[in-house]
Amino acid sequence: MEKRIQGLKEIKRLKEEIETLECEMESVADSLTLIGSNDNDQLIIRQAESHLSKLQSQMEKLDQQMEKLQSECEIKSGMGPLVQGLERILDEHKIDQEVYYGGIFNGNACDKFLKVYPAVFASIEQLAHKVATELKMENIYNEGKLICDQFSKLFELRSIVHKLVGHAKPIRGDDLLPIQPAIDAYLSYYRQTFPGSSITVKMHLMEDHAFEDIKRYGCGLGLLGEQGFESVHHTFKEIFDRCKNVAPSKRMLCAVKRHQLVTNPELQRHVRHKKNGP
Repeated sequence: MEKRIQGLKEIKRLKEEIETLECEMESVADSLTLIGSNDNDQLIIRQAESHLSKLQSQMEKLDQQMEKLQSECEIKSGMGPLVQGLERILDEHKIDQEVYYGGIFNGNACDKFLKVYPAVFASIEQLAHKVATELKMENIYNEGKLICDQFSKLFELRSIVHKLVGHAKPIRGDDLLPIQPAIDAYLSYYRQTFPGSSITVKMHLMEDHAFEDIKRYGCGLGLLGEQGFESVHHTFKEIFDRCKNVAPSKRMLCAVKRHQLVTNPELQRHVRHKKNGP
């Protein structure tokens, strides 16, 4: 494992060196566009072409080294002790990685994780320390501990936001006050700690639009987000399945009417029921 990690670091170094050579080649190529056609310029062109050839040769050698290292250091998904241990930790906390979501967390899994993340991170840290000790890789553990602490703080800030807005309850008056500061604290820490990471669409919506929507509609994001639509879709599908004995041409209308009665029981008193008997 130690050899693999050192190999991966060397691969990263080779990539950076290749990128530097590529930039140098582009610079040389750009300079050729400014050269004329006299004898002195022709000499400069030949020198530049010779330099480009050498740079290309260096790049090819670095590419070969990198390909060899990549084949030697390849780690198949799920084969490491940490990955296997992580799956066990998630199972213990009943956090599912849905297959149809590509193995990543869906909304319910994220909700569970944000409620128990301190215990999950504590278990991950214990597992990492055990594996590092067995493999005599304490230096790698120290690097991982720093990353773990950064993500633990990030999820702490995200959990605060989730508690404030990740529900379908009414939010009005003084309940609105802590929302935007909590969102700003979360995104500020994210930018400072991971400066090379991009801001996702959902992060943008949270930062620039969530508070105004919550203020406008007076409720948490549980009634405004995609989970609400997924819940409606699930309920409607159940109702539609109950209408399977209705003629196909009238099945959708029947399902829509029943769905309206479920979501708004007040409509029941306006429904005309058939009378039995004469």
